[in-house]
Amino acid sequence: MMFAFLPTLCLSVVLHLVASRSPKEWPSLDSYNKDIDRHKSVADNIIDYILTGAAKGEVYRRLANMTDKFGSRLCGSETLEDSSITWLISLSWMV
Repeated sequence: MMFAFLPTLCLSVVLHLVASRSPKEWPSLDSYNKDIDRHKSVADNIIDYILTGAAKGEVYRRLANMTDKFGSRLCGSETLEDSSITWLISLSWMV
């Protein structure tokens, strides 16, 4: 019973400390919006390239090839790291 109580107590203390911060200490939404806006043109270029450019349909084709070739893999497994991710990275240079 004590093992369940201690983590719950610690979590309660942490949540209380986080929730008790005043809103003045929170980052403003403007700072997030400015950061997002800085990357908008790059993101738009990537999206256009994938949806209408040379890579149109390529993402789905590569995903289909990968799942046909390797099947499902557990996240973080050696099989995933050693085979399918390595294969996918090798393809990323062939765009």
